[in-house]
Amino acid sequence: MLSVFYFFNTSITMILILFCLSVFSTKIMHSENSLKAHNSRLSSLAITDSLTGFYNRRFMVDHLKHSILRAKQTGYRFSLLLCDIDDFKLINDTYGHNCGDKVIQQMSEVMQRNVRESDSICRWDGEEILLLLPGCSDADAARLAEKIRFEINQEPVLYQGNQVSFSMTFGVQSYEPCTDYLELIRKVDIKLYQGKNRGKNCVVL
Repeated sequence: MLSVFYFFNTSITMILILFCLSVFSTKIMHSENSLKAHNSRLSSLAITDSLTGFYNRRFMVDHLKHSILRAKQTGYRFSLLLCDIDDFKLINDTYGHNCGDKVIQQMSEVMQRNVRESDSICRWDGEEILLLLPGCSDADAARLAEKIRFEINQEPVLYQGNQVSFSMTFGVQSYEPCTDYLELIRKVDIKLYQGKNRGKNCVVL
């Protein structure tokens, strides 16, 4: 009887120990997963813009430098789109900055549904957006820009009972041998401001 009792107690003790270890292990795994998810969110916040979900300027500069280096070494090609919302200051002054934020968010939604997974979009400066389109000619980039421009014209923002229409102007520049990324940005920026001077709401190739 003593042997049976001892065996029973030992078994119960082992079962309790195994149960506690299982619970402890589960909690550790849960904590590790939570920590990984938290670190992933922090990493994402470090490279993205909170309003649009696009990459931020710091990430895009690094990505652009890498793309230029790859183009020089392998013949890889890509194109840039630089665009901004026409008369954005007037929208903010007329309807307020909350409306301006909604305009930016709607613009970002239109862009997201039109680009490929391989394309990179960056909030370059305020309402100015830069897209890097790998393997894309300037003609293909211009067609994408025209599609986005057209859809944005068809989708005014509804804000406090008002239909707030807005438009965008696009500059298009394919990769050309350059000294650094600033040279490419300068070229596409010139195209953008040519579009502004032509009356806005257009694509300049």
